[in-house]
Amino acid sequence: MKRIVYRYYLQRKATGFFNYLPILGADGVVDYAKKTFYKPEDVTEKLYAIFLDKKNFPIGYSVICSGGLHCCVMDRKLIAKTAIGLLASSVIILHTHPNGDATPSQSDIEETKRLRSALLTLDIKMLDHVILGEDGSYYSFADEHLVKEG
Repeated sequence: MKRIVYRYYLQRKATGFFNYLPILGADGVVDYAKKTFYKPEDVTEKLYAIFLDKKNFPIGYSVICSGGLHCCVMDRKLIAKTAIGLLASSVIILHTHPNGDATPSQSDIEETKRLRSALLTLDIKMLDHVILGEDGSYYSFADEHLVKEG
């Protein structure tokens, strides 16, 4: 266990994650994404997971799926595995809609509920799922009360 925690500390130090403030709200998610990994010129849908410690400081992120023009797979097992490996207390999902419309599909809503439920069984909170449109607009599941803290 000590080896994992030490490796986690070194990873945070090496990647510069100590330089970030806690992520609070959808604006904070979008700001963090633009500073670290989001590229507006991407034409395919991408799904990212941002992993946070118990004080909402980012401890890592991962590209979960790089999909096609209109769809992306939310792999619950991969998200949970990475969260456990980083000893994350919570997760925020962000995915892009390169067509510009940040409105979630019915599939987005259902998959978010399934992921939230799966993570709760591991004592990991899902704080938000943010959909980022091409023009910088976004949709936050937490702001719309579709993701409730548990």
